[in-house]
Amino acid sequence: MKQTIKLLFISLSILFSIDTAAQGGGCGCTNCPQFMPDNFRGDFLINVIGATNDDLSDPNQGVCEVRLTFNHQYIGDLEILLTSPSGQEITLVGPIALFGESDLSTWEVSFVPCAVTPVPDPGLPNIWNNLSMTRQGFDFTGSYHPSDGCLEDFNTGPVNGTWILEVIDGQPVDFGTFINYEIIFCDDDGINCNSNPCGVFADAEAPSFACQGDTVVIDASGSNGNTFVWGTSDGTFVGNPSGPTVAITTSGTYFVTVSDNGSCPEVATVIFNTVPEVPTAEITVSGILDCNNPEITLQGSTDQEEEIFISWVAGAAVDPDNFNPLGMDLDLEIDEPGVYTLVVINTESACSQTATITVEDESVFPIIDAMVNDTISCTNDTISITAAADIEDSVFEWTGPGGFNSSDEEPEVVAGGTEWMRRLSRTHCSNRYHTT
Repeated sequence: MKQTIKLLFISLSILFSIDTAAQGGGCGCTNCPQFMPDNFRGDFLINVIGATNDDLSDPNQGVCEVRLTFNHQYIGDLEILLTSPSGQEITLVGPIALFGESDLSTWEVSFVPCAVTPVPDPGLPNIWNNLSMTRQGFDFTGSYHPSDGCLEDFNTGPVNGTWILEVIDGQPVDFGTFINYEIIFCDDDGINCNSNPCGVFADAEAPSFACQGDTVVIDASGSNGNTFVWGTSDGTFVGNPSGPTVAITTSGTYFVTVSDNGSCPEVATVIFNTVPEVPTAEITVSGILDCNNPEITLQGSTDQEEEIFISWVAGAAVDPDNFNPLGMDLDLEIDEPGVYTLVVINTESACSQTATITVEDESVFPIIDAMVNDTISCTNDTISITAAADIEDSVFEWTGPGGFNSSDEEPEVVAGGTEWMRRLSRTHCSNRYHTT
């Protein structure tokens, strides 16, 4: 069964970056990347001009390779078709069917002519079939023959013009991102996909995903131009966006218009998504740490029950280079004061949350004093000792020579020597005092 909510793609510990395509520049897609919501259907364009050999029927001309970069939660949803300016069409990716999940997988693949032996990913067939692409958490990088047809089928009509890559999501629930595609012509003499008269080129890079609350930088410094105007259709910038780099924290489609002092503008687009699977982390304490409770339990909690990794560490910061967990369950028993941090990681999204608590020893030790009221002598064989303390409602325990014991606050003694008094506070903390 297809799952209702999944991530697009993220490694467990490191978010990776993508080079976003620009309008103008290179021979790539002019309107990439694009987020592909459920039931998406859209065209991705390449505008070719200047081909010296503009005839696909020429034996020396043709399509020698097509490169695709995309991701999707369920590859069986997708069909991708390529159409030439004259209307010839082949199916690169397909067919649409219930094949299985492809969460956390990416495709940076190529398609070669049927007369050329492809190099598919290990264990996969030469001809693309969505059924073979249902691995999860896998980076596909091989070369294939198209799902239906051959690159050799582009054998009539012009090279120059608009090439259309149509992406169809034909089944419900899942989604993805189409990042870029490129067409390699067998004779590329004269071909120029950047017709900008000022030589302006727009390019922007950013992580494709990050955890909610993270600040992400979009970098357009690889562009060729001196003026940058930023915009977004549904996102939010941090501060006033200006210059070649900007900061963002929310999902959305962001674009930068690069120009030569306002002339010859080109646009690059970035699609950024925050990952929803960010766990919560909270800590409660079973009681106070003191003489009466020498051991307490730190009780961790999170809103996620599955696909989580739990660890406790000492201190307020987690050092990945020196990771020595105190425990790996939600509850942690401790007998020492200090700073403790609970780390909760969603193992699917790699997003984490921490909670920190400072535990103090709340033991209250009484301050005690004692005074001998007289001196034992031949005529005075019994004296009293008066105790003084800073805490009321305490318990007194006296010991002395000859097995002397007393629980009175002012005991009477009949023999000389050193008397010991131990006072217990209401928290069962004790202190000692001796008098002679």
